[in-house]
Amino acid sequence: MSPVSKPTGAPKSLVGKTIAGRFQLRARLGQGELGITYLSHDQLAKENVAVKVIRSEYLATGEVVAKIIQVVSAAQKLTHPAAIPIRAFGDADGNGFYVAMDMVPGQSLARFLAKHSTVTPAMAIKVVLQLLELQDTAQAAGVFHGDIKPGNIIVEFKAEEPVAHLFDFGIAHAVYEAGLLDPNPYMSPELVTGTGPLSIQADVFSMAAVLYKSISGQAPFGEAGGDELRQALASSEPAPLRQVGLGSQVPEAVEAAVMKALQKDPAQRHASAAEFRQQLGAAFGQEAAGAAAYDPSAGRAPTAPPAARPPAPQAKPSQMTAPEATGPAISELEGLVLDGLYELGACVVGDAWSSDYEATDDEDKPCLVTVFRPAPEYADAVADVFETELALAEEMGHPRLRPPIGRGRTPDGTFYVVYGQPPGDNLMKALEEFHQLPSTIAVPIAVQIVAILAQVHSRGLAHGSLRASRVFINVPDTEPEVYLHGLGLAKIEQATRGGAGVADVDSRSLSTYPLRYYPPEQLRGKLTVRSDQYSLAVLTIEMLCGQAPFEE
Repeated sequence: MSPVSKPTGAPKSLVGKTIAGRFQLRARLGQGELGITYLSHDQLAKENVAVKVIRSEYLATGEVVAKIIQVVSAAQKLTHPAAIPIRAFGDADGNGFYVAMDMVPGQSLARFLAKHSTVTPAMAIKVVLQLLELQDTAQAAGVFHGDIKPGNIIVEFKAEEPVAHLFDFGIAHAVYEAGLLDPNPYMSPELVTGTGPLSIQADVFSMAAVLYKSISGQAPFGEAGGDELRQALASSEPAPLRQVGLGSQVPEAVEAAVMKALQKDPAQRHASAAEFRQQLGAAFGQEAAGAAAYDPSAGRAPTAPPAARPPAPQAKPSQMTAPEATGPAISELEGLVLDGLYELGACVVGDAWSSDYEATDDEDKPCLVTVFRPAPEYADAVADVFETELALAEEMGHPRLRPPIGRGRTPDGTFYVVYGQPPGDNLMKALEEFHQLPSTIAVPIAVQIVAILAQVHSRGLAHGSLRASRVFINVPDTEPEVYLHGLGLAKIEQATRGGAGVADVDSRSLSTYPLRYYPPEQLRGKLTVRSDQYSLAVLTIEMLCGQAPFEE
């Protein structure tokens, strides 16, 4: 095989493209050495999936492509709860090789460890026991992984039992064999040095290395790759597990099982995944089968509590008789990871209809997540309306109208939308704290909102849900800067068609919405540009006087 140069630079983004005539790539889930994984929409099944696109530079030889097809085909046949189902794979229309997989809840173990350093031994062992069972199934089918590492493991940490998934069977190893990838700290010595083939013993070593890292906070032979890793393998041994990190919390028998799996000589390791699982499970004993709720990040030095936030205002009675909005309590959502992408932090502001959360994405970039809680019988209708509104918001392109960067459903089925973190503070939070604003701040805010709405209206649209919680203000040394959430945009002709737009859905279902911002005609299902003018006038009076002209 002729030598092929390793790719340099970052792979190009394919966000916005549709590949194989089926998968619309909507947002980046994560990026690794092989390529980029995208949050995608399966236009055939009408649901979201994860699509990994391997950069084309790795496909320079027919041997590599044939090997990838072989290993993905084999992995597609695996049937086990910890295996992520593969829907389709093939040429990404000249942009590399794609593998489309089901979306699974949780976050990558690599991301969790980057933020928390370790996992409690109880949770870490339960994760590995699940994945060893998958490895046993794969071994029986003649399928080996070759690249087991925290970045290829998705974990949903639940109170009593984590749910783990392993993906990317064989793909990286096919590229590694071609000399296009450097070894990583979880790879077995025989694969790093090229002295042995990919085998179940190699995968057992990698799984033990992941467990060692999860409990101790460090990989057994250090975090380096390449020549540094080769040197470490030749000249050092891993410290006993019970001497590092949280290892002191595990029984000696657990340490013995892990250290056996980490032997440099494959013949000294367990002969199968089942053997390692049996020894590890027996050593962990009833604790692994058992016990009460675990905090996956417990056992480390306590971190500072989240910043205090104002309580969500109580909805006032309305004359409307629609059912109340429902959904998880605010406290139940903090710490939740949505679609493996967005980890919710403290609630910034909220009411009975929606709540805004500080959040971080899978690259630890700050963002804002709005979670909605419509009445159950209207949830699907509201979601359909929001999809239309969000598409319109994305087209606006106004620098102060924050476009959505993601969307989806929470585990409870409620709808959420993600925005880039706006600078400054939420106006509703500011009004709760200061009661009213000086005219030198309130009037410029209103003027800037007028300018933003002017562009919205020039496109034949109306905002339709203008209120304090949808406004962010940044007050530097000069006048304030205003940012609006794009949510609420609706085509005026659609919104007046009785059932086709946001106004009709709102008037039937959102009894907990802050109705003081709604003009009478919008409550009857008619939305016009003057509806926005009314809402802005109410908001301006509220900023200047400390109360709205009409209370619910």
